[in-house]
Amino acid sequence: MTREEKEAYEWYKDRLSMPICFKELSQEECDAYNEEYPLPSEEDVSKILKEAGY
Repeated sequence: MTREEKEAYEWYKDRLSMPICFKELSQEECDAYNEEYPLPSEEDVSKILKEAGY
């Protein structure tokens, strides 16, 4: 993975970790959401970036 791809992946993870709203969620709710919508792997992000021409 190139430096640009790694930076894009780190930026993507940072954006996903930002709160969308200020409502506090229980740890169980967070865990359930993270199970249902896992973060893509570095390989997945690399593939998406290559398909997009980056």
